[in-house]
Amino acid sequence: MEDKIAFRVFILFSALSICLGADAQEKFKLGKSALVRELKIADRCHTQGIAFDEKFLYLSCVDQLQRQGWIYRIERSGMESGKQIYQKLNVTRAGQYHPSGLDISGSCLWVAVAEYHPSPASSTVLCIDRSLFKPAGYRVFDVPDHIGALAAMKNWLVALNWDAKEFYLLDYSGKILVKGPNPGKTAYQDCNYLSGDEVICSGSSSLLSGAGYADIIQIPDQSPDNWRVKARLIAEKMPGRISPLTREGMAIWEDKIYFLPDDLPNPALYQFDIPVWQK
Repeated sequence: MEDKIAFRVFILFSALSICLGADAQEKFKLGKSALVRELKIADRCHTQGIAFDEKFLYLSCVDQLQRQGWIYRIERSGMESGKQIYQKLNVTRAGQYHPSGLDISGSCLWVAVAEYHPSPASSTVLCIDRSLFKPAGYRVFDVPDHIGALAAMKNWLVALNWDAKEFYLLDYSGKILVKGPNPGKTAYQDCNYLSGDEVICSGSSSLLSGAGYADIIQIPDQSPDNWRVKARLIAEKMPGRISPLTREGMAIWEDKIYFLPDDLPNPALYQFDIPVWQK
């Protein structure tokens, strides 16, 4: 299926800052403005996560009425022209129709599809070949919990359960290596692998607070005692918004951070410049 998306592009002034260390008080301003693109997609779908590669923006969402899980593959080349083309892939698996956030590793677009409730629940983790993007040939394994976000590190897959209360480390055959408490104590919704032993996960402590967080988390080994929040990006409340920017989808691409906080139809994609916070 192919459809067209129209984009409305404008500059929105906002406050996005970085806090070095989870409890540090010093903050640094992250740019003066956000580039915002409005995706004119007619479908109704509850946003879960986003990811980028060189050619596409991927978006996972759940049609709550029809109980269907979907991934959209949106061509980046048309994002500013208004002539964007997208495809949809149904990832529903029987009673599992709630897709997680997204991450990319090699040829795989990683997503978990879960039963739509907290534990006790089950999920199926899918490796979707990005070059094919077809409903066949997935690499799959099962997890006995609701998995809502993923990060594909070099040695293991990080999987977060409902409201990210716990982190799992899985090997790439699906074996659970360890489970431990969330080091950031934030209800993360979407994660990306960064580099080395670091992932970034975004979420909020309250949908009504207006503020949200994107935490850089170090996971150096299989000991939960060594997992820690290295730095925190704070997305402060924006004019005209009630819920935080970090409510749903988040992705890092090159020197930009993107947020997709709202549901289809017509969600807005927010783009910020970010510093190299590791230095």
